[in-house]
Amino acid sequence: MLFVYLRFRRSRRRRVRREGVEELLGVIKEKDERIHQLLYQIARMNELLLASHHGVPMISKAASG
Repeated sequence: MLFVYLRFRRSRRRRVRREGVEELLGVIKEKDERIHQLLYQIARMNELLLASHHGVPMISKAASG
């Protein structure tokens, strides 16, 4: 009986650990997507800033699409 209990406990720990890892991977994926969005916004703002310094008119992709 002790053997069955110990085996159950070990399998439960593995499952809980696996679920924890999957949850962390999901959070990392969400944060990575957000970082990607922010980097894109920074790049666009930088383009607009450089264009305004040089007096070059820029057509926004968002306005045309």
